[in-house]
Amino acid sequence: MKKIHKDHAARQESYRARQREKQEAAAEAAEEIAKMKALDLRFFGESAYGKNAETAQDEIRIHRQFLRALSQSDVQDGEETLRQLSKRVWHALLNAKNIGVSTWPVHLRDKYESGYDAWIPALNPRTEKFDGWYGFEVCGALRPDWFDAHWQAPDATGDEVISIDLPKQRQA
Repeated sequence: MKKIHKDHAARQESYRARQREKQEAAAEAAEEIAKMKALDLRFFGESAYGKNAETAQDEIRIHRQFLRALSQSDVQDGEETLRQLSKRVWHALLNAKNIGVSTWPVHLRDKYESGYDAWIPALNPRTEKFDGWYGFEVCGALRPDWFDAHWQAPDATGDEVISIDLPKQRQA
């Protein structure tokens, strides 16, 4: 076995340096999370930073914000279920241009096990714009079955047709 360090002191110093790097990385990650929480930046389906929607009404409201931010058509009242709406928003988010979604090129996805991962910018609900700096890494997000494997209706089944009095959208 080849020695990496010339003596015990060098090995110990190398260990301490690795520990400092880990602590600095953890502190940086904690600072970013605190900023995202303070700005209330959101991921798909969240009613607040780190808090999933608890009702269908809440999730519909959130998806409407995403649809406006993505310049997509509003909820199809009386024609669309919550599951269909959520899936439409998810696919629009993954396929959005110019908001900063970062993915592996298609020709490299099968070559690397993690090639289906995506970085998705966080939504600022106050401005209904995507943040250019903060976001979420979603492992496997580009796999065709990701949505069905991860999405859950907040109440009921999610297969009920949306039939509600939709509040008017804000005009830009």
